[in-house]
Amino acid sequence: SSFVWQLVPQLSQSAAVMESLSEEQRQQVVLFQEVTAADEQAAVNALTACGWDVDAAVQLHFAAGEGGVPAAGDGEAAAPAMTPFDRPGPTVEELATAPPMAGGFYTSLLLPLSQAVAGVASEDFTAFFQRSYGDPVPVFHPGSFSETCRAAREQKRLLAIWIHCSGSADVDNAAKSVIKADDIRQALGEHFLLWGGHVDRFEPHQLARLFQVQTPPALIIADAVNTWDTHTVEWPMNNHVAVQGRLAGAQEVVHDRVLRMLNTIGSEHTQQHVRRHAQSAARTAQITADRAMREAQDEEFQQALEADRIAQEAAEAATEAEAREEEERIRKQAEEEERKRAEAADAAAAQNAAFQARAAAAKAFVDQHGASGPAKGAGVASLVVRRPDGSRLERSFPEDTTMEVVYLWVSVADDVAAAERGEDITTAVEHNSFQLLTSFPSKVLEDKSATLKELELVPSAALIWRAQ
Repeated sequence: SSFVWQLVPQLSQSAAVMESLSEEQRQQVVLFQEVTAADEQAAVNALTACGWDVDAAVQLHFAAGEGGVPAAGDGEAAAPAMTPFDRPGPTVEELATAPPMAGGFYTSLLLPLSQAVAGVASEDFTAFFQRSYGDPVPVFHPGSFSETCRAAREQKRLLAIWIHCSGSADVDNAAKSVIKADDIRQALGEHFLLWGGHVDRFEPHQLARLFQVQTPPALIIADAVNTWDTHTVEWPMNNHVAVQGRLAGAQEVVHDRVLRMLNTIGSEHTQQHVRRHAQSAARTAQITADRAMREAQDEEFQQALEADRIAQEAAEAATEAEAREEEERIRKQAEEEERKRAEAADAAAAQNAAFQARAAAAKAFVDQHGASGPAKGAGVASLVVRRPDGSRLERSFPEDTTMEVVYLWVSVADDVAAAERGEDITTAVEHNSFQLLTSFPSKVLEDKSATLKELELVPSAALIWRAQ
């Protein structure tokens, strides 16, 4: 299900966050990480979002999924946390109806985490057990439940989970007469990785719920599997165990029943390991035989390949001269095609350079003299140029403009007009490929340094374009 984050407080992302917390808040962060295996930043995000309510923060973390609880903006408040029963899971309906634990420590389906810090952390369980009951002490794995599961998978051992509580004569008696017994410790050491949890801590309490332990003491044998199915228990998220055996309460956790369960399950585990080893050895032998057969087949195949190679070389030698001639013909043809492509590319580049030069000249003319001339009036010459095709160019110039500028205008007029219309330049007009003449009397205007006023072309004149 999706969870809409609204109004969550702003958190710093720097390493200074942990230093700014109180000792109590740091303990809450450690407790949150023990349950969820989240990093410090994710723990601070979730706890801050829930007002440092560890219970609500854990629920919120699991409801959020893989993305975790995001850091939120300033001035925002936390949304209400989801309960564990809002999350889908194969055991929730069974656990929702489970009766309370005896002894007063299981008065609801979820122990308030504010009380969890009073119990014994799993990493301190061995020292606690030794202080409480003396030597010899069973070897408890120092770490969280998920870390112990990971170690059990790596060592190919089963899990033995001891659920403990304080202040119970039944638990004390079981600890002294059962779990400390030499033969039980020996059985545990042969096949199992032992993990102890105090139900006053949040994680052992949740595990007691999931394993449906109503009254400690309890000993659960489980296999730390890699994937979920309908027969597994998940804690924490993405960590799955399959229960192989369970004894709970003073009537069940007695020496003979515990030893019988450990020996039976341990023996079956050993037999499974022997069967798997035998199967592995058989597979190895089959693989070795298959490899030998493949090597013999490969050798025969290589010999056949060598014979084919010799025959192929003889056939290739007969046609080698013809192949070289064909290659030479293809090479020359490719060279000719490449030469033509290069010539075409050079021509296109030259044409493009000419177009670019014309465009640059048109732009330079516009930048210096403007796209249109000054308005008609005193000191202004209005010129009309008639071209061979009958079209006309019109523009006004100041009377002190030289013929050099007029010739330049005639050569770029079409390009300027094309640029104003957003069109490409397609026709080249060389600056020196034409002459300008007065219409009457006909006179070639060759002196390009003369001004329009000096040539008596003010206030207006009609000129003729003559190609050279």
